[in-house]
Amino acid sequence: MLRIIQLLFAFIVLEPSSAIANDAPRLAQVFGRTMGNAYYVAWHSEKTSAEQVGEVRSHIEQRLHALNLSFSNWNLDSDISRFNQSGALQATKLNPDLQKILLQSKNVHQLSQGAFDVTLGPLVKLWGFGPSNRQRSIPTIEEIRNVQAYTGMQHLIIEGDQLYKDHPATEIDLSAIAKGYAVDEVSKQLTSLGIHNFLIEIGGEITTAGYALDQQNWRIKIESPVVKEQPTAKVLTSYRLHLSGESVATSGDYRNFFDQDGAHYSHIINPITGRSVLRDVVSATVIADDCAIADGLATSLIAMGTDKAISFAQQHQLAAMIISFQQGKISVFETPKFKRFER
Repeated sequence: MLRIIQLLFAFIVLEPSSAIANDAPRLAQVFGRTMGNAYYVAWHSEKTSAEQVGEVRSHIEQRLHALNLSFSNWNLDSDISRFNQSGALQATKLNPDLQKILLQSKNVHQLSQGAFDVTLGPLVKLWGFGPSNRQRSIPTIEEIRNVQAYTGMQHLIIEGDQLYKDHPATEIDLSAIAKGYAVDEVSKQLTSLGIHNFLIEIGGEITTAGYALDQQNWRIKIESPVVKEQPTAKVLTSYRLHLSGESVATSGDYRNFFDQDGAHYSHIINPITGRSVLRDVVSATVIADDCAIADGLATSLIAMGTDKAISFAQQHQLAAMIISFQQGKISVFETPKFKRFER
């Protein structure tokens, strides 16, 4: 697929191990679709039978289906859609998943000083992204300001298991954190089934536990960007991460965007300005204990822009890699904590 920037960074594959004998046990694997993305789960245990694989698949599918019914903005009957259609100060009862993910979203919002915000759905639609029939184009300053009147986490009120909004047009869009949350929940499912060596991936967001078949850390290969504007179509070195018990999430401007008047407009919206993020940080990767937090922080780094993102990653001692494209040049910044996971 040809784009102004072609990123293969989100394509993550397991590195094969030559140390595994031909007659050794193989990984059990299941895969499918959820949240508009592919999911993949691999594991091994002492009793990996066809019956166990079927049981695990069933548990995974049920859990993901429940999360979709709660989080989806595309399903008009989902819990989120019903809240978005509710009136001002009308109470919406939160199920445990919604309550937890909204509290996590609030924490990331505060940590990122507003760079992460789950109420940006109306602005996302204004720019032509998300579940909207609007053509992708640059809205006017007046249109942006009108929508900003009811976007912002300050419009959400959480009291125990009750959720309110102070403006009828305020909406929630969990797409920047839902995949990471789903990865964490599938991880809990596997652990409850007595599986302790696994890798889970949903739409590029990953968590790991235990070890691969050769008793080494899970090895994940991350392809880096190909930048077509450069005469040599420069390809950076691929990155190989060794993980055991950690999660990794990547955000970038390569999935949803449009070009207008020579500029590249991303699906990621800056909560402060209400504007689509112009190409600057083209990819951000965060390694953390929880995939939901890694997911939210990766999006935050994109919205911040290169200089602020690097400063934030350093200040909070994140395990992060930031790839930026400025003045025709691509550059990579890695925190010391991120480098520990590379080989």
